[in-house]
Amino acid sequence: MDRGWEEYTNGDLIEAAEAAGFELRITTDRGIRYQQNLSKRKIALLLLSTNDWTRIRRVKHLIAEAVDAMGVSVFQEFAVPRSQTTG
Repeated sequence: MDRGWEEYTNGDLIEAAEAAGFELRITTDRGIRYQQNLSKRKIALLLLSTNDWTRIRRVKHLIAEAVDAMGVSVFQEFAVPRSQTTG
């Protein structure tokens, strides 16, 4: 569904997401922590260390676990490993 949010800046985007009932925003914008006052936000923010989709896909289960463990209004960083061996 296209919500027409592509023109929003971070603050406006977070506000729109909160108003729409979203509980989490996942981003790779490393500056977001310093650009926004996150203490007043209801939405949780997960900062991924890369936007490399290949690396993200490889550890999607770990990202999902991190999301499941997050609380409301939490800011958390997730370091996406460069490579992962599978057992």
